[in-house]
Amino acid sequence: MPILLPYYAALFGGILIAVCGQLLLKSGVQGTADFAAQLMNVYTIIGVGLYGCAAFLYLIAIRKIPISVAYPSVAVSYVVVAAVAHFAWDESLNAGQDRRDIHDPRRGGAAAPARRGRARIKQDRRATVDRRPPCPR
Repeated sequence: MPILLPYYAALFGGILIAVCGQLLLKSGVQGTADFAAQLMNVYTIIGVGLYGCAAFLYLIAIRKIPISVAYPSVAVSYVVVAAVAHFAWDESLNAGQDRRDIHDPRRGGAAAPARRGRARIKQDRRATVDRRPPCPR
């Protein structure tokens, strides 16, 4: 059995570096006037560089670690980034909208008109079925 410690260390290091890169990208886009300024921000440049380093470490890790283990491990970074963003920038941990807002067309939700559309389609299908002549036996 090969020694897997260096590969797991590369996976963990890649996850940690990717988290740092994501947080630097967020820092780089805050307070900038336009997209070009965001791209030229030092934090953005370092964040992209860290993402590249994380990708190389991930490549090293998946040489010996099964992808079925390595890929789900990367999901840890999503949780860590969300938690840090919650405390550092006071970002919400919910999906972005209240469930009420999603279903209320007055609040920008689109689900209510879609439900009416489905009901109308069902009525049209029933009307079509009712108008068909009976099958001869």
